[in-house]
Amino acid sequence: MDTVFYQCKIIDGTGSPWFRSDVGVTAGKIERIGDLSAVKAEHRIDAGGHVLCPGFIDIHSHDDVSVVYNRRAEVKVHQGITTQVVGNCGHSAAPVRAESLPDLRKAVYLIDPDPEFTWNWQSMEDYFAVVDSEGTSCNVVGLVGHINLRATHVGYEDRPATPAEVAAMKDAVAQAMSEGAAGLSTGMVYAPGSYGTTEELIALCETVREKDGLYATHMRRYDDRLLDSVRETIEIGERSGVPIQISHHVSVGQQNWQMMSHSFDLIEAARRRGVDVTVDVYPYPAGSANLSQLMGGWAHEGGVDRLVDRLKSPEARDRIRQEWRERPYWAPEDIMVSSVTTTANQPYVGKRLGKVAQARGQDVIDVLCDLVIEEHNNVNMVAFVQLEDNVRMNLKHPLTALGTDGLPIKELGHGHPHPRAYAAFPRLLAKFVREENLLTLEDALRKMTSFPARKAGLKDRGIIREGMVADLVIFDLESLQEEATFTEPHQFPTGIDYVVVTGQIVVDHGAHTGAQPGGAIRMGS
Repeated sequence: MDTVFYQCKIIDGTGSPWFRSDVGVTAGKIERIGDLSAVKAEHRIDAGGHVLCPGFIDIHSHDDVSVVYNRRAEVKVHQGITTQVVGNCGHSAAPVRAESLPDLRKAVYLIDPDPEFTWNWQSMEDYFAVVDSEGTSCNVVGLVGHINLRATHVGYEDRPATPAEVAAMKDAVAQAMSEGAAGLSTGMVYAPGSYGTTEELIALCETVREKDGLYATHMRRYDDRLLDSVRETIEIGERSGVPIQISHHVSVGQQNWQMMSHSFDLIEAARRRGVDVTVDVYPYPAGSANLSQLMGGWAHEGGVDRLVDRLKSPEARDRIRQEWRERPYWAPEDIMVSSVTTTANQPYVGKRLGKVAQARGQDVIDVLCDLVIEEHNNVNMVAFVQLEDNVRMNLKHPLTALGTDGLPIKELGHGHPHPRAYAAFPRLLAKFVREENLLTLEDALRKMTSFPARKAGLKDRGIIREGMVADLVIFDLESLQEEATFTEPHQFPTGIDYVVVTGQIVVDHGAHTGAQPGGAIRMGS
């Protein structure tokens, strides 16, 4: 036997009560669970009575490119994440076409931490091969991004896809899934994906269903049209038969906070009718996205270059002002600039939009538009527009899995990211399990392991069971701390003893070992 972990408090990921036992690992898999005191092993590691559980699975990640840009994946593995599902919100690293790649990278820039970094892949198969070429410290499951499909086969115009274009997108989905993709994702607030119709999405999801895949969706709206968006999502699942994961289930804007419970009513009713719909959440009352998300879809038509040119006109700015008056969910004091690319705008990182406007002597809408122009849309925000009690409602609900939704970080210490990138999983355990007793440790870990594993189609991970892949985490609940905050986000959590990926120790008491035993997980293989 390669390694025996002994004196373990095992929580197996299913939601079942904990039990004490040893775990033996051989060739990257769990070989035995039981009393292994007499078993010979190359390594014996004392868990000291701390929790041993499956490695955490981040069902909502945007580290498609980061995982090859920085293969150590520190911000993920230091919080216990051993597998991440990338390609969310319609943004994916593959499939792409070389001739249209420059424009596409502008459209999916949220997953592109360094525009100078070369993308030396096109198909999903190519991308997985690149991930595997040098190994990673964290496993990767890939979704096909709808933005990639729309940009490649339809373009950036606000119009319905033709039947031929829908057929081409369906073929692209089928090809990517035959190469190991887990399903399809949409970002219905991001152009050109936002121009897709319900019928188009149903057609694409029929292909996903035929391939036994998952449909994950950043819905059209999370504000006053949240319930309409949930209804559309359920219709897509009901008519196509595909399993659905609603991404980052939130209700934005004080006027709309009461909609959260009604959204769950719709989801529960759909499940009673046989629709497999669940949600993922992050444990914070603030989100993070591209700053230009504060503008309507009309502003994005034609791609990033057209967006930048359009925002130079007084007419476009007046239209944005009017939209803000009609839907006042984005107050300047609620919006924090979290990352930019230019040196000139670095002083504004970590500051609220109203303060930036004061510093520049400008109107807020002019600052919003000018930042997008000056950064060529490479500017992100953190938006404090949610209710803490809704976070608790989300976390407690049995239909929720946990995800970071963390945007990629170019390098450690760069920018002012949302702390969820560093600490979403420890925060759930430390704050909402240990401190608030909102849910049991067993149920919290189910949301972080077996639940997302099942939803993503992972059959050999997410549960402590003989024969399963040895992706493991050992931690002390009493000393676990999230550390990362909105004011000081670049901090790793503490209290995690070991993070193990396919049987190899990647994190040892807060220190990255340099091991890169992970890689692409090809579904259906």
